[in-house]
Amino acid sequence: MQSASQKIHNPTLMVNQPDYNDSDQLSMVVLGSGSRGNAYYIWNRDTSVLIDCGLSTKQILARLEKVGILHPQIDAIFITHEHTDHVSSCAILEKRLNRLGQHPTFYMSPGTFCAAPEKCLPNNVSLIRDLETTQVGSVLVEAFEVPHDGTECLGYRVGYNGHWVGVITDLGDVTDVVIDKMRTMTTMAFEFNHDVDMLQNGSYPLQVQERILDWSGHLSNAQAAEALERSVSPRLQHLILAHISEQNNCPKLAESIARNVLDRSCHTDLIHLHVAEQHNPSPIFTVHQKPKMVLPTALI
Repeated sequence: MQSASQKIHNPTLMVNQPDYNDSDQLSMVVLGSGSRGNAYYIWNRDTSVLIDCGLSTKQILARLEKVGILHPQIDAIFITHEHTDHVSSCAILEKRLNRLGQHPTFYMSPGTFCAAPEKCLPNNVSLIRDLETTQVGSVLVEAFEVPHDGTECLGYRVGYNGHWVGVITDLGDVTDVVIDKMRTMTTMAFEFNHDVDMLQNGSYPLQVQERILDWSGHLSNAQAAEALERSVSPRLQHLILAHISEQNNCPKLAESIARNVLDRSCHTDLIHLHVAEQHNPSPIFTVHQKPKMVLPTALI
């Protein structure tokens, strides 16, 4: 078993041109989202990153193939936190990619590295902290802290050519920093986890309900809608409702609530709204060429 110091070193990033995208814009596909496993693939013409490895390696590759990505290049992998639905296949995926001649760096917070199950940890790890950025090929990736009951949990946004594509899930409260990041997004996967009434009248034990409802738990539909109301901007092109509870939410309900927010913002016709699934990949979301709004530098 390797020590932490043996597992951590500076990244050596590969740049290879994928053959599945002729667009020089950022694209994203949600491979799976929910309590049974999470993974998001983001790429442009020459760089590809994966956010979270909560699906099996077999499923990650199979779902990429299902959307037409047959030979994926993965230059780096970013882990949000240590829960198994986000880290379970890190070590296995690393071995599989190594056999294919790829040697991606796995980025995670120091807290996640210390708290993750040892059997899940890959060898090639680099630490990233709140509000730190790292260059991966031609894209810039920024980490930012989110309140959740893991250890030093992070959200991420990936930037290229004036656009940001981000993943913000597994949080029980929405901080001002998170709102600021949401306002910059062109494509965003954002948590609509549960309906409070369904949760409180469902089968979950009271202790589990309290954990979910806590500020470090998961966002309810109402909390997510309030955050969306505060943050939606003309920059946003694709909104993906993510980490929807199979037991304590209804996709149509979450979609209806989000659509009402977009209607009130007068952006309904400009934004593609999609509900991510646990067992199937999403369509591919590709940003338009030009950002629709210039934001203050502080928000970018």
